[in-house]
Amino acid sequence: MNREDRRIREYFSRLQESPQRDASQAGLRRTIERSKDAYCDAQAQESLSAAEFLYRQGGYIRKRWWLAQGLVLLGLWFLLGSADGGDTPRRMLGAGGPLFAVLALPELWKSRNANVLEIESVSYFSLRQIYAARLVLFGVVDLTLLSVFAACTVASGRGVLTQIVLQFLLPCVVTCCICFTALYHAPFLSEAAALSACLVWSVIWLQAVSCDEIYRAVSEPLWYGALALASAYLAFCIYRGQEGCGRLWEKAKQEGTGGCLWNS
Repeated sequence: MNREDRRIREYFSRLQESPQRDASQAGLRRTIERSKDAYCDAQAQESLSAAEFLYRQGGYIRKRWWLAQGLVLLGLWFLLGSADGGDTPRRMLGAGGPLFAVLALPELWKSRNANVLEIESVSYFSLRQIYAARLVLFGVVDLTLLSVFAACTVASGRGVLTQIVLQFLLPCVVTCCICFTALYHAPFLSEAAALSACLVWSVIWLQAVSCDEIYRAVSEPLWYGALALASAYLAFCIYRGQEGCGRLWEKAKQEGTGGCLWNS
C-alpha cells in the first residue's frame, strides 16, 4: 500500500469516528422524512380523477382474458347458426355462460398467485379503491360484450332474448356467485377449488336443461325469479367483500393465508 492510499484510508477512518458523523446521519434522516411528507402533500394536491384512476387500473389488467371472453361469445354465435333446434341451443348457451364467467378467474386470483397483495395493501390507494376499480372495469367490458352478443344473436335470428337471458345469463351469474363467494369469504379456497366448484355447477345445469321434463316443469317466471335471486346474491357478495375488505385482509394475515381479497 503506497502513502497516498494510507492517507485516504486514515482520513475516512477519522471521519467515521468523528462525532459529526452521527450529526450528519441524523440530518439525513430528517431530510428523508421531510421528503416523504413533501411527496405525500404533492400527491394529495394532485389526486387523480375517477376516470384517470380507472384508466390506470385498466392498464394492469391483462387484456387476453377479455379477448378470450369475446372469442367464446363469437364461437357461440356461429354455433347457434348451425343448431338444429331442440335442446341443442340450450346446451350451447348453458355451457357458454359458465365458461364466459370462469375466464375471469385467472385475473381475479392474479395478485395472490404473484404474492403482491401485501404490496397493494400499503399503496397510496386503498385495497377497496383498487379492487372496486377493477370490478367496475370488468363489469363495463363484460356488459358491453354481452350486449353486442345479444343484439347480434337476436338481429340475425339465431336466438331470442328470452333464450339468452335464461339459458346463458342465469348460469353465468350463478358461476359469478360461486367465484365471488370463494374470493371474498373463503380464504383457504384456492383458484383450482373455485374452478372445480364452477365445473360441478356447469354439469348440473347442463343435465337440467338437457332434460325436457325438468326444464319444462319450471315455469318461466320461476326462471326469472332464480335469475333475480342470483343477481341479488352476487351484489351482496360484492358489497360485503368491499365493506369487509380490511377485516378480511387482517384475518388472512393472522392466519397466514397471504391475503384473501381477490385471492388474486
